[in-house]
Order: sequence, then structure tokens, then C-alpha cells
Amino acid sequence: MSRILLISSNTHLSKDILSALLQLPDTLIAQIFIAAKDVPTARKAIPSNPLLTFLKDSGPHSILARTGPIDALFYLTPNGSSLPQSRELIDVALAQGVPHFVLASIDHGSTAELTGIRPLDVPSQTEQYLKSQSEGTGTSWTILQRAQWMDNISDEFMDDVFATLWAGLPKGKKMQLIRGSGGMRWWVWLGMN
Repeated sequence: MSRILLISSNTHLSKDILSALLQLPDTLIAQIFIAAKDVPTARKAIPSNPLLTFLKDSGPHSILARTGPIDALFYLTPNGSSLPQSRELIDVALAQGVPHFVLASIDHGSTAELTGIRPLDVPSQTEQYLKSQSEGTGTSWTILQRAQWMDNISDEFMDDVFATLWAGLPKGKKMQLIRGSGGMRWWVWLGMN
């Protein structure tokens, strides 16, 4: 049975992920820790469940010391998250031997080149850092970019970056689409396996 830590500043997304995690078979989930800057607000926003334990987000060292060993860390990066903060979390998770790191990021054009636009560059740099630092460790990772979520594709969908990426895929190359509500269970399962 898995012990999971969820770190997010996005309550809506956290609720979708928690809903998906809680729909997994009882034999898979032992406990879910939710790190929040404002615990009372998070408790009000997220339905009560005996598997959930709320922790004050006072930095990665403190959080991981209070959870004890965990099996997976879900980090839902806010667009304006700081690179040092993200790097510190990754470093602490790797030092603690967290087996699997799931990073929900944003669509930044899937390029390693910096744009000079902080909300795009920080997630890109966080992804690259996770990949490079976890190499050779016992930590596996999954990176999910929000623009690839099927919920973002609608009649009004006008994301040129995503459409260009989709059209430019090499023949035979597959793109991972993620659905935010019911299909969230699939990517949660992917992150757990």
C-alpha cells in the first residue's frame, strides 16, 4: 500500500488528483499527505477522508521529515513557482530516496531553450533538473504538461503551441493526452506504476 505526498498550490487540480487517487482500489493507497501553505483553507476545499493527512507546507525538509517514507511525490507546479524552490524539493526527495516523482508542469513548447518568459522557463528548467538529477538514482519520474490534457481541447481551443506540436509529431510518435476528471485516474495510475 502506497503512501503519497501531494504538493500543490492549485486547489482545483489537487481535488481532481485526490478524487482519482481515492478511486483507486483500497489495497493501493495507505495514506495521502497534502502539503498546503494554508491548511484550514485546504481542508475546507477538499472533502474529508480518513486517508488524508494535511500538513503545513513549511519547506521540503520539514514536510518529508513529517511524512516519513513515501512511495510517490506529486508536485503540481504553479506557473510562478521559483526554480530554487522546485530544485530544493527535487534534491530533498532524491536524498530521501522517494521512489517516484510525478511533476505536473505546463506546455512550454517542449524546448530546452529559454524564452525569457518566467512562467514558461521555470517549468522547463524544473523538468530538465528533475531529469538530470534523478539519473542514476532509484527515483523514476513522470512529467505531465497541462496543455496535453484533453480537457483543454474544445471547440474554442486555440493553443497554437499545442496544435503545432501535434501536427509536427514524427510519424509513429505518440502523444500522451490526459483527461482531468474521469481520465485523471489513468495518469494517477501511470504515476503510481
